[in-house]
Amino acid sequence: MAHAFVNLVKRVPNVRVTLYGDGDRRANIERIIAATGCRHVRLAGYLPDEELRGELLKTHVLVLLSDFEGSPMAVMDGMACGCVPVCLDIRSGIPDLVQHEVTGLIVKDRGEDFFAAIQRLREDRVTLRRLSINAREFAAEHLSIQACSRKYLEFFETIGATNAVSYTHLTLPTI
Repeated sequence: MAHAFVNLVKRVPNVRVTLYGDGDRRANIERIIAATGCRHVRLAGYLPDEELRGELLKTHVLVLLSDFEGSPMAVMDGMACGCVPVCLDIRSGIPDLVQHEVTGLIVKDRGEDFFAAIQRLREDRVTLRRLSINAREFAAEHLSIQACSRKYLEFFETIGATNAVSYTHLTLPTI
């Protein structure tokens, strides 16, 4: 991943990459970035949720190039902030979130296909905006607390109907 980002900023002009999070691979990632002398890839480390949300709101694209993911919260958070997800084509929960060319882009590799996707988003602001709007709308419709509350309510109503239990009142939270 670190190599892909370093190569990306060398190949696609005016791209800046910021990595958020922390873990046992941090030192290795720092070495890779330092060894290349790349100043356009920055490791920001861990940020509390509110600070991270503020950063995501200023970000155009969220990249996830993992070999495996369940249902990645980072992608969900980014979509809710209007970031366009660019994700590696892997078997995981990503296809439940990112529909290629609708709510984001799915790439086949960390090389040419990934570079081409970022170059396209950098140059084609209409596509970037369309995907950003779609990602945010998808998150609001399917991932928000309101959407999840509605799904739970529907589930409980289904259980109630099959077990002859009725619910007279259930209030959904508003945020």
